[in-house]
Amino acid sequence: MAKTPDMAKRLDPLKETTAKVVRRWAETPYYDAVEKVAMSQWENMITPFINPEVPDMSHVMELAVGHGRMTEILLGVSEKVTGVDVLQENIDFCANRFEGNSKLTLMRNDGVELGGLDDNSVSFVFCFDSMMHFDSDVVRSYLGEFYRIMQPGALAFLHHSNLTRNPGGDFQKAVHARNFMSVPMFSHYAQKEGLTVVKQKVLDWGQGKNLMKDHDGFALLRKD
Repeated sequence: MAKTPDMAKRLDPLKETTAKVVRRWAETPYYDAVEKVAMSQWENMITPFINPEVPDMSHVMELAVGHGRMTEILLGVSEKVTGVDVLQENIDFCANRFEGNSKLTLMRNDGVELGGLDDNSVSFVFCFDSMMHFDSDVVRSYLGEFYRIMQPGALAFLHHSNLTRNPGGDFQKAVHARNFMSVPMFSHYAQKEGLTVVKQKVLDWGQGKNLMKDHDGFALLRKD
């Protein structure tokens, strides 16, 4: 759905805030720590959730590529991947990691919108282990952008927060840095932006003493 001038104006402070908070991921050991579990997460968490739906992998847009652990998997199963990230450090890392791979285009965005992607140009949207940190207004902005860039019939797989006990709080102080969001709220926002909710799932996150029950959500959306 098209953004009104008032909606666009509200995004400016979000862009400023996002530019500041994302610095925590500019130099983090997290990417190296989770690299080794990427394929297991793809095979045991992501693919079973998406099934039996079959995404069109002709043009995949991955939001928040990080150091490319999921990008590598997506490149193996798709014809083309556009990898998007707000951090130039991550764009540079992936440019080096996937140097010479003609299937990948990398794009830095402003952390709120996807202005570099054309309307109706993407066949599958993918965002894993990132959107859980996004402010709810940023989530809704992206959902509107997904609707704009997705081709009719395209699917979107999204991993988001299900933390509701800290409204208005600092997500950086929450366990696993989850922002305020819920599975029903995510569904509401998606439908408001014109997307169909194919299915949703509540899931635990973490291990041992850091295990948090019902902490996250998966969503599979479609543009009809």
